[in-house]
Amino acid sequence: MNKKIRDIGFLHVVTFNKQDNSLETGLAMMDNSQRLFIVNNIVHRLIWTLSPLAKQSHEPSCLTIVHTAGKTSVIVCYEEQFFIGAQESSFESVVEEWMFNEGGSYIAAQSSWDQSKIVFVHTSKCAQVTTSDLQYLLHTIVISSSPQSLTPQWCGNDVLAFRGSLNELIFYSMAGDEKTLTFSQPFWHNADSDGIRIFYQNESFLITVVPGKI
Repeated sequence: MNKKIRDIGFLHVVTFNKQDNSLETGLAMMDNSQRLFIVNNIVHRLIWTLSPLAKQSHEPSCLTIVHTAGKTSVIVCYEEQFFIGAQESSFESVVEEWMFNEGGSYIAAQSSWDQSKIVFVHTSKCAQVTTSDLQYLLHTIVISSSPQSLTPQWCGNDVLAFRGSLNELIFYSMAGDEKTLTFSQPFWHNADSDGIRIFYQNESFLITVVPGKI
């Protein structure tokens, strides 16, 4: 990237992987003017951009990236309004029956590792899991606890994790079943394609989903 881009402040920075190759990582960055800079593969560093939405004066409440069928799409939420943009096209408004229009806001979004699903978290503490094209609502999960953060992370492709407290993680299945794991001390954590990695000062381990038939 050139110096001009590096000197710009950014509102959102999102990494993403590809549906057909989870080993390739892409990167999307939204600057203070809401222009998006995207690289589909950080190794190649070929940048493409999306111009900001002209009628939006405030910052987006969340955004995520999905890569399916060789196409990278950017999904941006302004409170309860959805817009999708892609390479060589501009943003378009999207309206589906499942989307809230009650005056709240979508505050977090994350595509699954296999890029088949996206979870959107609303201020009503409701997580909606949709198909990657936003056409179908697959699951609705009520976040009954009070997590420290409403930012979701995927543990595999069918379990969501939220940070409960400094030493807790809260997991939700697609059926809405809840499980809280409490650890002996505060930790750092990060989502990976095979699960959630937990880090202490001197050790780390992996939480993963074991298939029911095992």
